Amino acid sequence: MAEVKGAQATAPAPSVGVILLLAAVIGVGAGAAVVAFLAVEHRVAHLVWETLPETFGATGVPNWWVYVVLILGAVGVWAALKLPGRGGHRPLDGLGFEIGPSENGSVALASLI
Repeated sequence: MAEVKGAQATAPAPSVGVILLLAAVIGVGAGAAVVAFLAVEHRVAHLVWETLPETFGATGVPNWWVYVVLILGAVGVWAALKLPGRGGHRPLDGLGFEIGPSENGSVALASLI
C-alpha cells in the first residue's frame, strides 16, 4: 500500500471498554448528583410547607403562608439573576448547555427555588 505524502499520524482511538468505563463513571456521578439535589429539594419543601408554619403556631398551612412563600420565591429568583450565569439560559432559547462551572451556583439556586 502506498503511503500518502503529507499525511499526519493520528493517535489510536480509545478502546470500547475505556469509553464504556468513562460513560459509567460519568453516569453514576450524574445520578448521585441528581439524587442529592432531589433529597435537598424534598427537605426544603418539608421545611417550607410543614415545619415553618408549625413554628409560627399554625395548624396546617394558613392561607397567608402562600403569599409569604411567593414573596420568598421572588426574592430567591432575583438573587439567582444577580449571580454569574443569571439562573441559566432563557427558556425561549430551547435546550442550552453553554453554562460553565462559574454559572452552576445560580442555575442550582434557580432550579431549587
